[in-house]
Amino acid sequence: MNYSSSRAVNLKTRLLAFTVVMVTGLIAHNASAQYAPEPNRPVWELPPINPDSPLFDKLFTSVKVDSDEVTGRGFKEGDEILNGVYAYLHEQSPHRYDPVYLNRLIKLMQIRFEAYNAGKLRNDIASVFQTMYAYMLLKHHRPEDIEEFVEVWDQGARSSAEHILYEGRSHVFIDKILGGLWLNGDIRLGLAAYFAGIAIGDAKIQHIAASTIDEVMTQAVIGDGATHYVGFNNESPTYHNVTIACMAWWWTLTGSPQMKEAIDGTINYVPLSVEPSGFQEQSSNIPYKHNYNGIRGRHAALLKAYLSGDGYNYAIGKEVESKSHPEYLLLHAIHYRDGIQSWPLPNNFILHDRAILGPRGRFEDWGFVANGRDPQTPEPEHRSQGFAGGMCGKNTFIGAFTLGPMLRNGSLNAALDTVQVRFKKTKGEDTDWARGRRYRFLSQDEQTTTLSRPTFGTLATAYRISDRTSSGPTKTWGPGTDWLGRQLWLLTPERVVGLIQIYTDTDQTVYGLDARAVMTSGRHKVSGERRELIETQSGDYEFGDMRLRIVDDSFRGDRRIKRFGITNNPDDDFAVQIVLADQRDKATDTEINYPAGTTRWALIEAMRKDAPWSESAINVMPDDSTWAVLDVEEKSRTIRIIHNLTDRPQRYKATVESIYRDASYQADWIREGTRSIESNQGRFRVNLVIPPNGQVAVVFGGGQESHGGKPAYYEDIFTRAASAQK
Repeated sequence: MNYSSSRAVNLKTRLLAFTVVMVTGLIAHNASAQYAPEPNRPVWELPPINPDSPLFDKLFTSVKVDSDEVTGRGFKEGDEILNGVYAYLHEQSPHRYDPVYLNRLIKLMQIRFEAYNAGKLRNDIASVFQTMYAYMLLKHHRPEDIEEFVEVWDQGARSSAEHILYEGRSHVFIDKILGGLWLNGDIRLGLAAYFAGIAIGDAKIQHIAASTIDEVMTQAVIGDGATHYVGFNNESPTYHNVTIACMAWWWTLTGSPQMKEAIDGTINYVPLSVEPSGFQEQSSNIPYKHNYNGIRGRHAALLKAYLSGDGYNYAIGKEVESKSHPEYLLLHAIHYRDGIQSWPLPNNFILHDRAILGPRGRFEDWGFVANGRDPQTPEPEHRSQGFAGGMCGKNTFIGAFTLGPMLRNGSLNAALDTVQVRFKKTKGEDTDWARGRRYRFLSQDEQTTTLSRPTFGTLATAYRISDRTSSGPTKTWGPGTDWLGRQLWLLTPERVVGLIQIYTDTDQTVYGLDARAVMTSGRHKVSGERRELIETQSGDYEFGDMRLRIVDDSFRGDRRIKRFGITNNPDDDFAVQIVLADQRDKATDTEINYPAGTTRWALIEAMRKDAPWSESAINVMPDDSTWAVLDVEEKSRTIRIIHNLTDRPQRYKATVESIYRDASYQADWIREGTRSIESNQGRFRVNLVIPPNGQVAVVFGGGQESHGGKPAYYEDIFTRAASAQK
């Protein structure tokens, strides 16, 4: 592309023609209340901005024209570059062609291109996309303004783009491997390479970047609208926000139909995963990312509401409609449309969330989730490419939360954030509670199943404890450790109850062995407020409106309480962990030898403050290496979950005495979903062949609703969305 030749067109004629198009576009935009790119629209044309958008007058206020300070780093400067180039070039900007805006842009961009040429910051996700996009726009619209910088900037653009495509992220951009995709980072890098390719006139760079964005990154939408994070983890809503913004920029500027379809495929995610329908910490299980900042998922929800008219997203996103955030301002202003109706968000439900392949429940101010998705593997949406997901495993399989009044970026009161078993691999103090340095607890090689039923959910898993941490996203996971984790959970409208176990089938030497439960109430200066942990009696704790009980355990050691921050900030102690240490673990960093066959287990129950404790929770087969069986008795029913811990079919036989007349067993491998069990004078005979790593839930009593076998899905509960999409 010869940008100089485009400037040879009579400037006055070109501007007049563009003004006609612009006015026509704005009239159409206001009439339809929604902007959409036209086919084959040049990417250097600036999309019209809807002047009715609530923050139209705030669009360019983040540009620090009175400041000489430039660091060359940081997301705020990246946002400033994007807003600054629109302030300088856009026909609707009151600062169009104002030299102070140009000077600020040059300062922000020159330091970056110099760094790229020096081999630094070439894949800096904070600003490399904005820098390359701004360069392309300036080079097309006002080449005379940057003529003296072109040689240096061209070299920097090529250096950055080639590094991104051929070196740093070649397994994504060249090999097109979905399992290595770091979506919210890679899409920013892809945009950077694409616009750099246009700026320097390199068609090959453009093609590689564009084909990866359209063909690989659009495939990273899963289940009920979640998006991938470093392989096959679900992104937390904070990262989902950024991903949706970048997806929207790509569609806005290129009109890519694949990208629009992908954006539409994410509509369900925020209403499911952000309170009040769900609590975002429990949607992904990425260590520590859930409280990373206060952005959450609302900006993405607002943008999706503008693009689709979805009232559930608007119910959550409208909160930020009048709150200025420079990263999303332009997109919201471009796509703004009024008249969207806010739909009341559902409550009192359990559904099967396809994004996490497990149950998600919400009952007034109480909710829970069980994550059945294996972040190591691409199923069920994708076939394996022989490349396991690049990040770590899960640090928890379940979570629960209580909500209260809105307080600093959310309505969280307290959450059961993490439950895990672990061993200490190396000596020293552990200062990374979410990802592990001294301890090992993250999962790999999962064998996980879940059930989602109208009145309860379950999760059963057996997994190998991984030797990796989330800071080492290598291509291969390695064999893992010789310790196995096993968890069995029941989730109901009143409580979550879990049997968690750690087991080794080889002789092991470690520096500690324990189980832990982590509760959090937010993050210092970001969300929520600090709660006190109160032990009301031995093994019973209150934390805000969350209650937790250690029902029973075989660790039999010290109970250790540790306050800390989710992101390891020394000023933050909004989280607290309760550690159930093994009786041989004296916290002295001395070697402890455990023989093959060692098993330790704990029973944990958590619920909202005003709910009654269960009548009983029992580990029916303690220390058994082939079965895990959990019995939970509630006020009007008993539920027994039976988990086959082996990789072969097993027959489970038991006679259960019960006061209830009715009983049924439910499992997803039963075609009908539920079958009755005959009773003989209050004695029920359970005789089932359970498939490898499978589970079955046997329900006694509870009324007909407890014996329903059909799970509900998003469209069954969020019915307005289902009607609107027909």
